[in-house]
Amino acid sequence: MSEEATNPADRLLRLFERPGRVVATVLRIILALGIAVALILKVYMIVLTDHICAPDGTSLGNTIRCTPALALLGYGLALSAIIDFAYRLLLDTRRRFLPPFTQGVLSFLALYFAEIDPSAAGWQQALFLLASGALLISLLWIQKPRA
Repeated sequence: MSEEATNPADRLLRLFERPGRVVATVLRIILALGIAVALILKVYMIVLTDHICAPDGTSLGNTIRCTPALALLGYGLALSAIIDFAYRLLLDTRRRFLPPFTQGVLSFLALYFAEIDPSAAGWQQALFLLASGALLISLLWIQKPRA
């Protein structure tokens, strides 16, 4: 028997890897369905209602109505990155945190684009977006499988 097979920490990680994958997958499915329902409700509210956002309202409908669609997508990507990060804590690989970090950067960019005001954009925002895009491209390049 090899030392790796008898190591209790490795056996415990292998024991929880498959249930962790199942839980992470189920959570992502629920998250994706929730985002899809929220976006469908947002489109419904835009098309068939007056789409008036009441800032003091605390209902779920008003929250969906007042939140930009890109922000809803950004929040969903951030939650997905958190789920992926939590699952990858169980894995024992070299680059285990790059995919959730990439999702986090992408969710940050989506949330930033949702809040940006094009009329007040300056060179600082353009430089920041260029640097963020370069970071995202470099993260995707690092993750690319090599032949």
